[in-house]
Amino acid sequence: MSKEKIKPIEYMIQFKNAIINAYQDNDRNSEKTWQSLGLIMPELKQVMKKNTFKQYMTVLVSFCSELDRINNENEKIKKELELLKNEHVNKSNRLSNHSGNKLDRVRQNSHKVRQKLDINLKISGWNVRKSNDGYYRGYRKIKNKVHCIYIGKKLDQSKAMKRIADKELQLGLDKSLS
Repeated sequence: MSKEKIKPIEYMIQFKNAIINAYQDNDRNSEKTWQSLGLIMPELKQVMKKNTFKQYMTVLVSFCSELDRINNENEKIKKELELLKNEHVNKSNRLSNHSGNKLDRVRQNSHKVRQKLDINLKISGWNVRKSNDGYYRGYRKIKNKVHCIYIGKKLDQSKAMKRIADKELQLGLDKSLS
């Protein structure tokens, strides 16, 4: 079985640390680096020619410097993230220790408050409830369509009955059918 021929750039990336170290030791000179690497790595001359090495050397240096910059940024971000996680955990622990009992009492009481807000009334077949904006409205589904009537800021039974009658008259509903 014959070995596949490795591409020059693949070879340089595979041995990038050794090549970059030799490049820096030889005053960033591609010619000197080629000669010194030829002694250390004889297969280099079989993989590529000197001119190919010179051209790819500039690409490899740029690639490695950019890679180092990105790795440094990632390390900084990881450290900052770790600090923020620790800070968050510390604050969460302090908050849970400080107000654990108060939150439990608030949660228990909020259920009762919600029940008081959700009072539903039926007036003449219409569901009446107080909306989020504080006004009472009546709702009824007629012929697969939900109809709404405005009652007012305060719930007045007689006013509601009058508005319901007006709406039913407007919709053409017969009193005997409803």
